[in-house]
Amino acid sequence: MRGLARLGVVGLLLAGTASAQTTTVALRTQDAALPKLGLPSLRVQVEGTGPVALDTFHAWMTSDVLRLSHVKDGAGDPSPDYTLVVRFLEDAPDSGSVAFEASLITHDGTTAWVADGRTTADGASRDAATWRTIGRNVISALCRDGWLQPKYDPDNPPPATPVVERKAAAPR
Repeated sequence: MRGLARLGVVGLLLAGTASAQTTTVALRTQDAALPKLGLPSLRVQVEGTGPVALDTFHAWMTSDVLRLSHVKDGAGDPSPDYTLVVRFLEDAPDSGSVAFEASLITHDGTTAWVADGRTTADGASRDAATWRTIGRNVISALCRDGWLQPKYDPDNPPPATPVVERKAAAPR
């Protein structure tokens, strides 16, 4: 478990089931020179092949990011402040593991933030709640790194903020 904690693991136990799920979100890179906006407009984009229909996941992400963070809905904006891209990289149904990448792109196309993630769950627990935690943990990581400001909903709090081991920059 110590090795998992170093990677930035957020472990969640699904209530009412005997199966467990773990979601990891590890910061790959971020551009510290870019300003972090207080109330940005944000559009959600989902790519790849995922564990659920991509349009369903997109609806969850859009709803959750608006409910859990201080952002303006940028869905209809041709050039929102940020576009959050969640890309599913693989879906291994037999193992219950799904890899994903999340990127925050600025209005001018600059990559501000990139994180790698994985959700692992018992096959029996691969329900809607399992996949919704991917989005909620991405939002939590964006809040942790200061790109979004969290809202607190006492009836539906976000997951605990993950701890991430930051890699040292390579010497020049």
